[in-house]
Amino acid sequence: MSFFTILLIAVSLSMDAFTLAISYGLFNLKISIIIKISIFVGLFHFFMPLLGLKVGSFIYEIIPIKEDLLMGIIFLILSIDLLINIFKEEEYKSINNNIQILLFSFAVSLDSFTVGLSLKAIDERILLVTTIFMIVSSIFTFTGLFFGRIIKKIIGKKAELFGVVSLIFLAIYYITK
Repeated sequence: MSFFTILLIAVSLSMDAFTLAISYGLFNLKISIIIKISIFVGLFHFFMPLLGLKVGSFIYEIIPIKEDLLMGIIFLILSIDLLINIFKEEEYKSINNNIQILLFSFAVSLDSFTVGLSLKAIDERILLVTTIFMIVSSIFTFTGLFFGRIIKKIIGKKAELFGVVSLIFLAIYYITK
């Protein structure tokens, strides 16, 4: 498969990370957290296809849940958590510990797992493909988080509500998909 085609697949896999990153970027994250999240998302986009390749359909036989439904539930939980914390007096740093970063990274990388099911059909150079996935998703996540930060500075507190509403719509979209 051509490099351009692999790159297009990587961009497609990274779009949900970008969208969700904008929502979280609205919470004015520190640059160090933005970098950490971007790295974790990239690592998940590297390992999830490999895991999908190895584990494949075995998981779906054990746990009969669609990955879209699982992603929707995770987005719903994240949006409820964000909504609760918007109304706290102190400034809320939506993602500020490793568990939250891992949950975020996992949620936006589930689609990479499903791509892993057919990874060999994409290209025989598995490590090259997953490395491209990792780099593209890290860049998209960083860009989304940073862009969300800029929006927050322009719009202010209303931007946080926009982030929560975006997450709720993403949750509904994935649950009903």
